[in-house]
Amino acid sequence: KRMCVFFVSLYNCMKKGTRAVLQFYPETAEQAEMITAAALKAGFTGGMVVDYPHSTRARKHFLVLMCGTTVHLPPGLMDSTEEDQRIGIRNQERLREKRRKGKQRAVKGKQWVIDKKEFMRKQGKDVAGDSKYTARKRKTQW
Repeated sequence: KRMCVFFVSLYNCMKKGTRAVLQFYPETAEQAEMITAAALKAGFTGGMVVDYPHSTRARKHFLVLMCGTTVHLPPGLMDSTEEDQRIGIRNQERLREKRRKGKQRAVKGKQWVIDKKEFMRKQGKDVAGDSKYTARKRKTQW
């Protein structure tokens, strides 16, 4: 009964489209189900997200409550091996995207340097004067 009153009062405080995330540590699975059922009964949408589900000490339970909207729940964090595999996949995708785009211009041009110097002068900072050597590459030193 106390849980239902808590969730109803929380629901009344929230606007449409807002979210609330509550972290708790249930002793049993029945407790987690009871809390989730009380929240859903109060009118919330959402559910449970569990970080590190295979660990006993690092496991964290989050109750994600949404008011008036339904959005996909974020995935919980995984163990380091599962996370490393996921990160490896992301890195491969990122490399593929870079190859597809081709080489991007990494060096900023002369006009950018001149504009930057002018901006710094307007701020009252001491800036070296413009010359024919402005924004030229320096020779590589051995």
